[in-house]
Amino acid sequence: MEKKEFICIRCPVGCRLTALVVNGGVTEVRGNSCARGEAYAKQEAVSPTRTLVCLMRARDRQRPFSVKSSVPVPKDMMFRCLNEIYACRPKAPIREHDVLIRNILGTGADIIATSELD
Repeated sequence: MEKKEFICIRCPVGCRLTALVVNGGVTEVRGNSCARGEAYAKQEAVSPTRTLVCLMRARDRQRPFSVKSSVPVPKDMMFRCLNEIYACRPKAPIREHDVLIRNILGTGADIIATSELD
């Protein structure tokens, strides 16, 4: 049995959570004041994910523009995803909500423009 501790980020309360992990699965969550905290601890204890937000550059342009992942990506793949994004140089113009990379590294997440570049 392994005990993992977190501070919940799903609501402003910031509960101190303890997840008990047995054989790669969460058997119990303590410290949560709502169901969101329990779900957060279960996810974070076995397979943490994060929404990726960063800047990207277009071909022949100096000014970068912002992008984000459509869904959270596995935390252990963040730097590999960032390297893939930095290597990609889409052609301008870029419009908000344009999908620039589909299913980045097989994560199921698309990289989407969150700003515009003419």
